[in-house]
Order: sequence, then structure tokens, then C-alpha cells
Amino acid sequence: MTEMKIGDQTIRYDRDATVAIYGNMEGGYAEKCGCVFCKNFAAQRNLVYPASFRALLEQLGADPNKEGETPDSHYFEYFFTKAHPNHRAFDGGPMLALEFTTHVKWVLENNPDEGRHT
Repeated sequence: MTEMKIGDQTIRYDRDATVAIYGNMEGGYAEKCGCVFCKNFAAQRNLVYPASFRALLEQLGADPNKEGETPDSHYFEYFFTKAHPNHRAFDGGPMLALEFTTHVKWVLENNPDEGRHT
């Protein structure tokens, strides 16, 4: 286990175990959901993460293309939490989630109202 302090949080992580788990995952939430909002996120996924956040994901061993859910916010922020989306790939061991929120522009040709879930 490696220990890291970010702001007022101290975490312990196992990069090799994280890489192995992500290696067994087929894709991120955006691909699994497939709604027009998730498709819009996936279309610009590489643009919404600041370079410092991408570096953090790399250090932790987390694949930036395999998010657990897709929240929208007016600004980018992230934090660690024990609450997380349930994904079977992480069953059976301790887990800490890295939650983030960000705002994404609408880049698809589809009207976003076409994809609303009722």
C-alpha cells in the first residue's frame, strides 16, 4: 500500500491492484448507460479532465475511460469517499472512490431533450 496526502485527506492505495481491476472492466458507465447525456460525456471525456486530475488517476492506476457514473456540475472538483457506485469488479476488498463533478458542453447533434429518462 502506498500512502498519499491530498489536501486534508490521507489515502492508502494499491496501484497494481487498481490497474488489475480496471483491466478487467469492459468500459465506463457512459457506454453502459447509452443515454444521450452519457454519449455527450463520452464524446468529450478526454477534454473535461484537467491535466492534474489525469495525472492523479495515472498515479492511482485508475482508467479515466471507465468512470462509475457521470455527474454534471458548473465546475470541476473531486474528493475521496467511501460511498461509491456498486461495481462488481470492486467486490471483495476495501475500496475508496474518487468522486468528481464537472460541467460538459453539449457537443452532439441530438437535442438533449430527446434523451431524457421519464
